[in-house]
Amino acid sequence: MVHQARAKRERPLADVTVLDLSDEATVFGARLLAEQGADVVRVEHAQGDPIRKREPFLKDEPGTERSLAHLLYNAGKRSCALDLLMRPLRWTFPDMRSAGRAWVRTRRIPGTRSRLS
Repeated sequence: MVHQARAKRERPLADVTVLDLSDEATVFGARLLAEQGADVVRVEHAQGDPIRKREPFLKDEPGTERSLAHLLYNAGKRSCALDLLMRPLRWTFPDMRSAGRAWVRTRRIPGTRSRLS
C-alpha cells in the first residue's frame, strides 16, 4: 500500500483533476493523462457513451461494462452520465467545471458554454 501511494505521488499529474468531455476522437488522450496520475472524470451523455455498445465484448458477452474499446479507452478514469440540458444539472455543471483544473473536449458547439454557465 505504501508503494502504491508513493508511486501515485511521483506521477507528474497527481494533483490535477481533468473533466473528460471528449468523444472517440480524443478519448485516448484523456486516458494518457490518467496514466500520468491525473484524476480523470469521464462525463458521458445521459444515455451513456456509444462506445460501451461497440463489439468485441469481454468473453463475447455484451454489456455496457464489457466493451473492449470502452475498457481500453477509459482505463484509470471515473465516470458519470449527465444530461446537461436538464435544468438541475445545468446548476451542478459549473461546480464540476470549477473543480476540474483541465478539460478535454472534442468540438465546440456554438452557444453551449453560455447555456451551461
